[in-house]
Amino acid sequence: MVPESYLPLSLLLLAAGTFLGGLVPLLRRWSDESVSILLSFGSGIILAVIFLQMIPATFQLTGTWGGAGLLAGFIVTSLLEAELHAHRRGGGHGHGEPELHLAGMVVAMGMAIHAVMDGLVLGAGMTLEELAPSVFFAILIHKGPDAFALTTVLLASGLSLRRILVVQGFFSLATPVAAALALSLLMALPAAGVGVALGVATGILLAVVSEDLLPEVHRRGGRSFVFTVAALISGIAAVGLYVLILA
Repeated sequence: MVPESYLPLSLLLLAAGTFLGGLVPLLRRWSDESVSILLSFGSGIILAVIFLQMIPATFQLTGTWGGAGLLAGFIVTSLLEAELHAHRRGGGHGHGEPELHLAGMVVAMGMAIHAVMDGLVLGAGMTLEELAPSVFFAILIHKGPDAFALTTVLLASGLSLRRILVVQGFFSLATPVAAALALSLLMALPAAGVGVALGVATGILLAVVSEDLLPEVHRRGGRSFVFTVAALISGIAAVGLYVLILA
């Protein structure tokens, strides 16, 4: 488990990094190509952490039951994603100010649910000392782009600067608070229970990256496809090198 002395600092860093990511769209306009490259790099890191570290650790702790947890986490999150996407599409038909505000808040609620799920993943990952740094970095690297996207949507929906900052404040705290709660609950479980929880967390993260991040990369790719692929491979290589150093 991650040392208790580092936990508050890690969660504070996560909250601050998320909030700063949400401020970036307020400073300047970023091209789709730039956002796509950033998302692709983050996706590569997350995929590598899942397949090179989280899945092996899950099976090492629990064997077949870890696979059951992984499948359950993936299926439940996938179904939730489908429901959230349906609500997002339904919220975007109107063009008046109330409809735009509603669409923005629907997206904000969906991303808040994602933030809580990220916290559950982080809490599960922090139960194992060898996993904690990688899982923390994988969550951190995509919280900034998540907050960036949320601010962009809220700006388009016509929310005031004050309301955007308030929403971003709650969004930035959601993952650290959920992670702290998850970690406190998992500390009481035996190794097999932690393994099943880690499997569920891995399935959640796999569903998020495959159904949210990668499709967004593909949608934004355009002329920068080569660069997004290079960024994806760079993210995978960075984690691969980290794993080799630890081995």
